[in-house]
Amino acid sequence: PMSPPASTRYKNPATCDNIAPNPHHTHTMTTIYHAHVYFLPEQAAQAATLHATLAPRLPAGCWLGRLIEREVGPHTRPMFEIDFAEPLLPAVTALLEQYRDGLPVLLHPELDNEVVGHTTAARWLGEPLPLKLHTLRGA
Repeated sequence: PMSPPASTRYKNPATCDNIAPNPHHTHTMTTIYHAHVYFLPEQAAQAATLHATLAPRLPAGCWLGRLIEREVGPHTRPMFEIDFAEPLLPAVTALLEQYRDGLPVLLHPELDNEVVGHTTAARWLGEPLPLKLHTLRGA
């Protein structure tokens, strides 16, 4: 289904500057976090298994994106994304630690300054990967 225009998506857009207009983001004042789970092309099957393992276990309110088998935006490997509100960060982090099986994960808040969000405000599980920071707001 088509998402509504950005102007109608939030009751009061002026108070939601810290939340990007992604259709799966509900009206909330809490900070939204993203978890990016990275994999190499030869790890695609492992990533698909992890994705299927996480799907029924993620807390209600999480959005689980599909596997993207190419580099997009600032990301230097294929990945899939989980979006969730900050109160779910401990639960999502624990699930990723339990099941990621060596795949690197970037956990970061969605901030107006995306460079800060993806660097000083971010946390890595496993190997930190380079990011194309010049693609982000605030670069």
